[in-house]
Amino acid sequence: MTGGIGDLLHPRGVPQPAVYELIGNAYAHIEACEPFAAGGTLQSQIALLVDPELGDDPGAAGLGATRALQHRRLLGNCIDLLLPAPLLRAADAPSLLETTVVRAGPRTVVHLLCFARERRAESFDHRLGRTTGLDIVEDAIPLLEQPLAVKLPEAPRGATLQPHGVALPVAYRDGYAHVQVTLRDGHGMLVFDAQ
Repeated sequence: MTGGIGDLLHPRGVPQPAVYELIGNAYAHIEACEPFAAGGTLQSQIALLVDPELGDDPGAAGLGATRALQHRRLLGNCIDLLLPAPLLRAADAPSLLETTVVRAGPRTVVHLLCFARERRAESFDHRLGRTTGLDIVEDAIPLLEQPLAVKLPEAPRGATLQPHGVALPVAYRDGYAHVQVTLRDGHGMLVFDAQ
């Protein structure tokens, strides 16, 4: 897979208008997000990614993940001991929700991604000696009134969902800013402005 321009060309050698529109929309979204992420530093602590399609017999590659799932209570207790006050709490969030916390000047920005990936093509990679695939990520999984709690040193001045420009009610208690997020398009940034 490459990001070269040739990948987007119609056989006649000219990109179709739909391709221009798709590329334009992607870059417009990135441009709208940039002011909230520029100059930030990553704050993430730990993550566990779960693929519900692994089931009970994922093969050798998925055995470790399956065992972790089977022992999730033990693992959860260990994580609670190691991180009694995690950076982010997302109760009952979809398993596909990915989050990243970034400090950008006086802001704390939580990037939210919630998309279903779909295996569209598989081939045998002779160099690696295994099957590889192409995962397409295009179907957004909506978040509806998803409760999130973000650890902050003090109550924020406000919270917004960007680049959507939606102001969110925020409650600060026990060192956490609590909000509820509705996100229908799969990506947003929860922005907390410091006092």
